[in-house]
Amino acid sequence: MHWLLITTRHTNPGDEFARMGVQRLIRAADPSPEFILLNKEDMDIHRQFDFDRAVVCGMPLFWNLPLDWPVRDCRDIDWWKPVMRGWFSKDKEKFACVGVGDVMTPGWEPTNTFEFQQAVQEAWDRCSFMSLRAPLQGVGGPRVSCCPSAFEFMDSKGGNALICNFMANGGHFHHPHSELLAWDKLARPLSDLLRDRGFVFCAHTMKEVGLARDMGWPMRSIFFDTKAESYVPFYKTAKVYVGNRVHGGAVCAAQGVPSFVITYDSRLRMAERIGATVGKPSWTPIDYIKTWLADPPRPLAAVNFQTEFDWHVEQLKKMG
Repeated sequence: MHWLLITTRHTNPGDEFARMGVQRLIRAADPSPEFILLNKEDMDIHRQFDFDRAVVCGMPLFWNLPLDWPVRDCRDIDWWKPVMRGWFSKDKEKFACVGVGDVMTPGWEPTNTFEFQQAVQEAWDRCSFMSLRAPLQGVGGPRVSCCPSAFEFMDSKGGNALICNFMANGGHFHHPHSELLAWDKLARPLSDLLRDRGFVFCAHTMKEVGLARDMGWPMRSIFFDTKAESYVPFYKTAKVYVGNRVHGGAVCAAQGVPSFVITYDSRLRMAERIGATVGKPSWTPIDYIKTWLADPPRPLAAVNFQTEFDWHVEQLKKMG
């Protein structure tokens, strides 16, 4: 069958880790799948393709933010209409959302709870099935599972590499001012600490390569590639992870590798569910991180990855 997978392409390795996990599920459900990878941020999202099944792959699908945000409600984003009201989901039996979740800041709660719940209900009504990567406030019904990125990494046991990541301002989105001040205070001492202890800086973008260089990292201690597929074997060498990239910590935790994710938006709940230690910058003074590094705890996931894998495979088999 032809499987149309809705994801991003070449901009965010985390999204692509989730897509790879979905592909692994599909291969277990369909002995001869053919994949069409569609970038939700590309104009092709408005052009109809022939397909047998369509799956939204593990992305932040739901948000409801303050009025001053450029796209305050997820239903206002460019790709919501073609995906949730258009040709992808015209036949609900052929459409699913796997391991989707929310992304919210600063308080991790919707600005308008009713609007948020409406958006989730609209998507769920269009699906053969939906699974969530973490619980959503006030939402019942869809299975609360885990990010499908875990399925790509769950059979790996890690290695010997000490891996870290830093992002400008400590995350993807707008920091609450208090968290921005806390990150500004923490970033340089933490960077120096990890570099001196032999960590490798895993840059997901060229901007992060520049950030690493500005923070004193030599090129020999920076890993960067233009393809998400190259990050998979690299992260599978991890012994410990510390950093801002939520999926960096999540996929390490899925392998049983101690992981500490430091950022400020609600996606921390997704990483924590897989077993990572998580904290906002204001929660994680440098002395706390030093204590954590002295005896990093093994991840304790809130779900059994094999159980969740098997459940998803059965749902995919039932589609259509």
